[in-house]
Amino acid sequence: MKGFIFFFVFVASSVFAYEIVSDGEQEYLLVPLDSGVEATRTKRQTSGIYDSASKRGTITHTGTLLNNNNHNLMGTGAISGGRHQPVGIGGGLDYTHKPSASTFSASANHLRGFGTDVGASGRYNFVNKPNTQAYVGGNYNRHFGGPFGTGRPNYGAFVGLTHRF
Repeated sequence: MKGFIFFFVFVASSVFAYEIVSDGEQEYLLVPLDSGVEATRTKRQTSGIYDSASKRGTITHTGTLLNNNNHNLMGTGAISGGRHQPVGIGGGLDYTHKPSASTFSASANHLRGFGTDVGASGRYNFVNKPNTQAYVGGNYNRHFGGPFGTGRPNYGAFVGLTHRF
């Protein structure tokens, strides 16, 4: 399970690779016109950060898995660690339904020896007009394993209305 999440997100964001071009600042994935998929530039990015205070490094890979007129799906995978520190591995998916601006996100992060954090959240816009949005949503988070065992779930729901005058 530890490496499965990172492996899945990393592979899923790499599977659709046909040809990668760069404009000097960003990389784009080119999709052939005859593939039946809308021809769009797909952004993928790999970055690394080293924190000298904690002596911990992190490598993150983010990519667009699907992007058309109605849907956008982004995947992220990350691995972190340092000398004499536990290895952390995790990933997530972020989905947006473009016509309604509704969203859903799911993530999991595992820190060796300290357990796994799992979370999901979503928001459904049942009214999505230029000046008005009405929506319902919810979230769920839970910690599994580690020295303190599995924690209680943390969840919630909300209803909202936004109007710009």
